[in-house]
Amino acid sequence: MGVGIPNWVKETVSGRKQLVTLAIVVVAGLFMVSGFAGRIVSTHDSFASSDRLAAISLILSGVPDGALPVTLLDIDDETRAGWGSDGATPHAALAELVRLAGTGRPEAVLVDFDLSMDSANTAADEALLGLLMNYPADAPLLMLVRPIGFSRSVGADGVAAGLIASAAATPYDAA
Repeated sequence: MGVGIPNWVKETVSGRKQLVTLAIVVVAGLFMVSGFAGRIVSTHDSFASSDRLAAISLILSGVPDGALPVTLLDIDDETRAGWGSDGATPHAALAELVRLAGTGRPEAVLVDFDLSMDSANTAADEALLGLLMNYPADAPLLMLVRPIGFSRSVGADGVAAGLIASAAATPYDAA
């Protein structure tokens, strides 16, 4: 007895549809066995992230004439794990990325990482502190962001008096 089309397939579809269905099942099975299906799913998941969607949107919309060229580096969890980090990007790695970004002679380097620490007495990373303290005057403009907190102030009469913004301190502020 040879290998035949399963009865449930015969009962469900007929003729050419049987062959197409069988081909799809075989291809899907090969993808799953080879691990290719997992790569397809992880690729799909990466496209679902808002950062990835924004990047794709920018690419597909085209670049206007005279636009400032921009290179974005996104540090993912796998990269952080490779650096031996359990979540936050190590500041020594940021220092190296800033140094490498500067070798391409960009107009500016923007570091969009929270450099404030979990506790006020946490020491600065020596590599990043050294880079900031010795940043050359002729190097590309270096911009660092920091989280800004907002709160409402309340007057003595209990009425909201205004909105107060405060920036989180970092151990790098003096540099």
